[in-house]
Amino acid sequence: ETPELMPALPAAPERRVPIRAVHGVEDAVIPVGPTRDVVERLRALEWDVEFLEFEAVGHVVSREMNITFETWLEEALLEQAPALAGRGPRVIGP
Repeated sequence: ETPELMPALPAAPERRVPIRAVHGVEDAVIPVGPTRDVVERLRALEWDVEFLEFEAVGHVVSREMNITFETWLEEALLEQAPALAGRGPRVIGP
């Protein structure tokens, strides 16, 4: 028996973590449709989800996606560990 991977209930406020995701619209390996469905289900359960789709991007992490993740990480550092924010190498890209 496979356990359910999707939550069935909203998370308790003290256990909520932000969920951030990106997806290439042209991804032929993992279609974007099911990801959209998961995002909507999580939002309906009051999870903090930010989801961005990137046009003309397939099954890769584009430069724009990478910059988006770096921005999200910096924002999380500013919120959770402000003393560490801005101390990275500031190198954009893999």
